[in-house]
Order: sequence, then structure tokens, then C-alpha cells
Amino acid sequence: GSAGRTSISGPARKSMARRNTQDVVKHILGKGSITQKYDVDLNTVLGKVHYAVVNLARDRETNEQVAVKRIQINRSRVEALKQEIMVLLEIEKHPNIVELKDVYLTDHEVLLVMELFRGGELFDRMVDRGPYSELEASRHIRKIGEALQFLHRKGIVHRDLKPENLILVDKSDDAE
Repeated sequence: GSAGRTSISGPARKSMARRNTQDVVKHILGKGSITQKYDVDLNTVLGKVHYAVVNLARDRETNEQVAVKRIQINRSRVEALKQEIMVLLEIEKHPNIVELKDVYLTDHEVLLVMELFRGGELFDRMVDRGPYSELEASRHIRKIGEALQFLHRKGIVHRDLKPENLILVDKSDDAE
């Protein structure tokens, strides 16, 4: 990366995860506005949940498309939000776990810049395609199992595992 790059990656990601929350917040606040690094398309909504909206964005430096999860602070459980960020900072790259690329903070939102997946939810794929064969289902179960094993080795437990929370990389039949 360039000298001015503010992403949290590699050794910096690992050291941020080991710091206390106050240090992490200071680092995030010191980076400035997300618009310095990313063009966020507020008109392109990739997904919505109770307290967050996910928008398409583009890294100004690399032109890479990313997803930005905009979490409303006043509608969130702050401790759960803090825990989600700290866990995502701790996780290294894994083919079956979304990568947190960056974190920004405004007065009203936490902005999580994440790897972009375009395949939609596993739940929607299951509904659209109808019953899966045992072979098709076993492919997904294997990938889920590998991701869970990776997390468990790090002492992390996913407490909301369901098809609606499993996002596919793309629309292909054998998508990760």
C-alpha cells in the first residue's frame, strides 16, 4: 500500500485487535472521513438489517469495489457492535469469512468497509433453487464447517449462524 493508506491490514490489523477499545477508537477517529478513501454509492443498497444498511462503494486508489455496512449507533447495542468490530479485526484472511478492510466512525454511524460479495444470501438461493441435492448441500456444509473450525481455533463462536447470514461470493452454482 501507499504511505497515506489508512486500511487496517496484516500486522496492523492484528495489533489493533490486541489493543484496548479506547486505542482502537482513537485510531479510527484519527483517519478522517470515509470519503477521502472511498466513493460510497448511497443509491445502491446491497442489503438491509434492523440497524444497518449495506451500500456499494469503490476504493479511490485501487478502483476495487467493496461493501460498506453503515450501522446506526443509536439503534445498536454498543457492546455488541464493539465486539463485532474487535472480532473482525482479529480474524485473518479466510476464503469463507468476509474480510473487514477498514472502519470509520461518524457522529451517527459506524462504517465497516468489507469485501464485496454479490451472490446474495444462502437462504434466498435455497428458496430460488428449491431442494438441494445431498452433494450440493454437502459443499456448503463443508465450507461452513471449515470457517467455524477456523473461528473456534481462535476462541470465537458465531452465535447467529443461519442461511440468512451466509452470503455467497457470486451467483455461480459453486460459489464460495
